[in-house]
Amino acid sequence: MFDLFLSEFKRYRLVALAAYFLQILCWIIIGKMMIILQPIYFKHAILMLCALSAGVGIGAVQMLLHKRKNHWTYLIHRPLSMSKIHLALSAAALCVIFTGFIFPFISVVAYLDLMTNNVVDVRHYLMCVEMMLIAATAYFITTYAVLSPSKLVIMSLWMVAYLCARNTIHANYMLLYAAIFCGLSFYMSRCAFKIDLSVFSSKKPMIVLMSVAMQPLLFWILGSLQAIYYHVPMSIMGIHPNKDLTKDSYYSFVRSDTNQQFAALLAKSDSDLAPALNRQLSLAKFKSFGLRERVDVAKGQLFTSDRGYEIWDENNNIWVFSHDKMVFEGRHVRTDEQAGFLTRAGFVAASEKITPLQQFEYVPNIISSQYIYTQNTLFNIDFKAQKITPIYTLSGDEIFAGSPVSAFDLTLLSTNKRLVLFNKTDFSTASSLIEPLHSVNLPIALENNMHVEISQMTDGYLLLFNSSHFFGFEEEGSELIYVTHDNDITSLAVKQFDIRHQSRLLTEQYFTLSPIVSNVIEFSLGRILTTIKTTPESMKYFWQRSYPPSIWEFCISMALFSALITLIIAKRLPMSPSNRWLWVALSLIGALPALIAFLILNDWRDALRNDFKQETSHV
Repeated sequence: MFDLFLSEFKRYRLVALAAYFLQILCWIIIGKMMIILQPIYFKHAILMLCALSAGVGIGAVQMLLHKRKNHWTYLIHRPLSMSKIHLALSAAALCVIFTGFIFPFISVVAYLDLMTNNVVDVRHYLMCVEMMLIAATAYFITTYAVLSPSKLVIMSLWMVAYLCARNTIHANYMLLYAAIFCGLSFYMSRCAFKIDLSVFSSKKPMIVLMSVAMQPLLFWILGSLQAIYYHVPMSIMGIHPNKDLTKDSYYSFVRSDTNQQFAALLAKSDSDLAPALNRQLSLAKFKSFGLRERVDVAKGQLFTSDRGYEIWDENNNIWVFSHDKMVFEGRHVRTDEQAGFLTRAGFVAASEKITPLQQFEYVPNIISSQYIYTQNTLFNIDFKAQKITPIYTLSGDEIFAGSPVSAFDLTLLSTNKRLVLFNKTDFSTASSLIEPLHSVNLPIALENNMHVEISQMTDGYLLLFNSSHFFGFEEEGSELIYVTHDNDITSLAVKQFDIRHQSRLLTEQYFTLSPIVSNVIEFSLGRILTTIKTTPESMKYFWQRSYPPSIWEFCISMALFSALITLIIAKRLPMSPSNRWLWVALSLIGALPALIAFLILNDWRDALRNDFKQETSHV
């Protein structure tokens, strides 16, 4: 077994060495142009592309060469079990991948850690672990596809695409997902590595994995077909419902002019203030911004997930937050000399003087060179005076939900419970705790993803809150709130939209095609396929939602149809009764995507042809 491993590794060692030195050269060039560990999407794409291309490329070339006539026979007739042959080939390929495509970035991170004053944490090395797991998953899925009777199983590569796209998940969960996918793909590759490559594995765990692995991408393809059979033809003919904005629907409302939205709500208001406010709308200015639950900056997250990287001071020092030390570390951008440490209590010259009480409790978000905020505290930084001051603090379970927004003479801060309005001048010059001008409670939970419009009136401000989940799951609505300078807060009008712009069978197609795939699997892993809509966390699973009966009837009909077709075809295939009913169960659960996966993973055409020949021969 070791001899086979060594022989296979030597076969590709020059490829690994060439890839290693080429990537080192690329990182040297990138380092001349920018800070290497600065988290921008371009670098994340490079790292993911290296891992993905390494796994797919090595896996495809290796197995295609071994799969050639006579070569496969020569390979499997060694005095080794199939498991050991597969393990030796896989180990050699993974060593090549690590040497040529993962080790270069490890070398770069280690150099920056040991030879410079760059901030390098454990999470930077964990990025290398993630890359290796992604490359291994890509390799195993590719070998599984090459060795399978149907090459359409390459659709299982969505697992790798999922891991590459999941850049905002906490590092622990990210590595857990990657390890699980790597283990499952290894099992699939091992089951496909068999003497007879013309048939699929009949093992029940393998049947489940083969079917489930294909369904998410099949589901996405089926959902995208709506553009071909509905949206494009309707748009060409000029009768698409989206072009008709005369309906009293939420879709039409949010696409109308902002002053018309305010006027529509004021027209519904019973308040005596409404006529006077309506007259001011023609000359009013508006500012819009979104309110939604942000993904928290987590301690130890992969560095490519960072929203901000550094703070610059007037001496060309850059201050980068260390997740290991939970303080900012400063260094001169040209000389690389240590500039000190910025803690929540102030500036410290040496790391040995940092106490646990001085460390930040949460990883801060960088707003500018003057402001940072953690989950519950907003800080002002004065590099000249060498001090850091908390200027606004939240209490209890209230946390900040985003960076400050400027509008007119205001600076607005959003939390998970309120919208806090500050005087812009007081906010920008604050050197101590400041009090807000106004504090407006959010009309609905922050997770319902609101869009806010604010307008300045003579005696105060109008705030319009819109949400597609205002009254519940996809129960759209709006509320108009008036805040006076005397801090009187009045809800002027609330509107619920009962008219749907399009049929729910169309808007909910991603759900009706396969509720299990589109909902349970998707939301359990973290959304990547059905990103068209943003759904509140408390309504993410279908049993937490309210659907009309027509949606449920369509879902059940599609599941029963898929199971019936699977049963009819499976009866004509040479498989055990238990496997037959397993396929039927999968189609009943997964609906149309599971049915298509069944047709791809079974040679049903030959079976039907044979049945047809037998029937005609009797005639």
